[in-house]
Amino acid sequence: MEDVAMEGFENLRSGTEYDALYEAALCRERADWIVGINATQLFSTLYGQTLNVGRVMTPTLAIAVMREAAISAFKPEPFYTVQIGLDGFTAASERFKTKAAAEAVKQKGKAGIVLTHRYPPVKNPPAGKLTGGILPFILPYG
Repeated sequence: MEDVAMEGFENLRSGTEYDALYEAALCRERADWIVGINATQLFSTLYGQTLNVGRVMTPTLAIAVMREAAISAFKPEPFYTVQIGLDGFTAASERFKTKAAAEAVKQKGKAGIVLTHRYPPVKNPPAGKLTGGILPFILPYG
């Protein structure tokens, strides 16, 4: 353990090599102050309740909201694949939107079967981790 410490002291780098890291940390600190404190006060005043806004939190919540919207807007469509059985395993093709395209690939290979895949109907999609927690509070504002 002491050998490693001594080796580190023998190979010290100049402090100027870390100036860029210091500047980056300083920028993050100022962004946290400008965005976090000021925007939090602004949005809390506008909406009459405490709404935390921040350099990391805001884009992270935006990603969660966009993903939730994409899941809600998903429309299941059937697709087709060609499968062929080989020694001990089955190989499957890429997905095709039409059965005719899958049949054309099957004809070229002169073997295989065309399978139709359908997503099962979902009455109530399973709730994501955000749905029951924070998401209902951020959707009206995002």
